[in-house]
Amino acid sequence: MNELVGAWELVSFEATAPDGAVSYPFGPDAIGLLVYTDSGHMSVAIAEAGRPSFTSESRLSGTDDGFCQNSALTMKLGRPKYMHDPCI
Repeated sequence: MNELVGAWELVSFEATAPDGAVSYPFGPDAIGLLVYTDSGHMSVAIAEAGRPSFTSESRLSGTDDGFCQNSALTMKLGRPKYMHDPCI
């Protein structure tokens, strides 16, 4: 599975309901990155394009409202995911 190791840019993100209806949870122009390492770990981040920037120069001094608004439009996951896992 070494052909999966590396960083992959999101092309699209859609959800299909049981009735066949298609939706775009992060909008039709979602952005994201998926990373697989050669040590068997993975990380993914997906966000709505055009989400608001933090109002301060540093995200470390942002407001609670700013963090909540920005976090509501993003999804992040990172965990060990071994390359021999049949779910990949």
